[in-house]
Amino acid sequence: RAVAAEERLDVECGREDVPSAEQLRDTLRAVFGKPGFREGQEEILRAIFEGRDALVNWGTGGGKSLCYELPPFVRNHTVVVISPLIALMQDQVFRINGACGYEAATFLGTLAEGEKEVALALSGEYRVVFITPEMLAGELGFDAKVCMARLEKRGVLCAVAVDEAHCISEWGHDFRPDYRELHFRQGQGILPNTPMVALTATADDRVREDIIESLGLNRTTMRRSIGTVGRPNLHLEVRRKGVDEGQDLRDIAELAAGFKQTGPTIIYVTRIALAERFADQLSAMLADRQAKVAVFHSKLEQDQKTMTIENFRAGYIDIVVATIAFGMGIDKANIRCVVNYGLPKSISDYLQQIGRAGRDSGESRCVLYWSPQDMKLTRMLGVGSARKHGPDGEDLVARFLERLGHMSAFVSAGVECCRWAMVGENFGERLNICGKCDLCTRRGEPLYAKRDFTAEARLICSVLDCVGDGNRSSAQLLNDIACLRAGRPTGLYQSQSVWLEPLCRQAPSNAVLEELLPGLVRAGYVQERFGERGSVYLIAQRGCELVDTMPGKLKVELHPALE
Repeated sequence: RAVAAEERLDVECGREDVPSAEQLRDTLRAVFGKPGFREGQEEILRAIFEGRDALVNWGTGGGKSLCYELPPFVRNHTVVVISPLIALMQDQVFRINGACGYEAATFLGTLAEGEKEVALALSGEYRVVFITPEMLAGELGFDAKVCMARLEKRGVLCAVAVDEAHCISEWGHDFRPDYRELHFRQGQGILPNTPMVALTATADDRVREDIIESLGLNRTTMRRSIGTVGRPNLHLEVRRKGVDEGQDLRDIAELAAGFKQTGPTIIYVTRIALAERFADQLSAMLADRQAKVAVFHSKLEQDQKTMTIENFRAGYIDIVVATIAFGMGIDKANIRCVVNYGLPKSISDYLQQIGRAGRDSGESRCVLYWSPQDMKLTRMLGVGSARKHGPDGEDLVARFLERLGHMSAFVSAGVECCRWAMVGENFGERLNICGKCDLCTRRGEPLYAKRDFTAEARLICSVLDCVGDGNRSSAQLLNDIACLRAGRPTGLYQSQSVWLEPLCRQAPSNAVLEELLPGLVRAGYVQERFGERGSVYLIAQRGCELVDTMPGKLKVELHPALE
């Protein structure tokens, strides 16, 4: 019965028209010059030719784009690719046309496009047509969908690919409302006989289900291919920004210069003005080492952006300083170092950005610089942006804060953790890539061996135990301790706080106590709640036991915070 059911499914999906493995490999070599497929690619290609929908969730650099780039060249048909990353689509058009030797791909992405341009692009003359979701949601979206329906009727539309599909989901880290307006399968629907392929590098179970539901993928016949988010060739490192930005930049210059002989470096920054300043200063710092530095952001003229991408791809540029939104459009296999100077909004965003590195499987380094001020600014801007989405704003705020809270835990982690394990946990995956982050490599150093922090832990837990409203931010907690040191009034219960004053006078500096908080959270003595105003701390059950136990009976050993 199982065999019969599979045979019926084959007929429904048109398997009689599926090209052979040899045909697929021949096209792969002829068009893209690649000797063979990566794991999973051939399975997805077969699903497309069988007429099945597909969900492809592979890590960055996993070869997702080939799943929609190859089919149109096998049958001389057209594939339409919907993606929010303009610079990356332009780069893909350049790469595909360069590989083919003729204009096989085109890009429809600006609202300045007219009906004639849309009709020409979707006439069947091009093999790959890239479109932004904003254009499909705009006035010309109807014209584009009509043209796509005509291609389907002629039997020459082999697939519609939705790249960066996590943007569809309100649960995703980069929600784009225009993705919700695609409506290919809802209501009357169009393109009922064209397979749809959703692709993403950063989706958990919840986001994947939202993608399937929103796009109307056929759950009965679709192919799911879920890969790992782990990239064992990437070494992760987190550093606190220094008081002197100039010293940070000198460190970055040395880091990038060290990779000059093996591959280029991308430096992500959060503002255009900072990108310009860093590029100028790095050029001056590295002039004697003949390192070529370029800047890349949205305000550059299109000719300059195109020239930068081409020169970077050709190896004439060693370092690119880029803003996040446009830096994601840079694709080069041998990038050896990615520096984030600023805090990503989520672990998913971070994974997308460092995913530019080591796409040739070569060892690469990823260094993130952050500060508490970055956290505060990211939180404020993110909450404000989420609230602009009307009735759904409060839900989006909660989801944003949940993701930022995970990012906060990631950057403040101690040597008892593994950064890659934390990345995996964010996606519900257990990763065993130990030794590929700064925490793992420092764990055995004597400087970070466990020490006795019983007195400090007892003080912090006791103060939290005396809080009237049940919780304290780190600033409030440290202010309480400072007041107790000085004998000034606090927000604590007076009857309980008197005996804390001698403990406070013997305690180390507030900076040391603040650095211990994440360790006490991980050890279960303190609870952390991350909200709109940042982290607040409450005493946990284990902390209550520490407070209630006679001194000397319990010992708290923790790893020191990273310097």
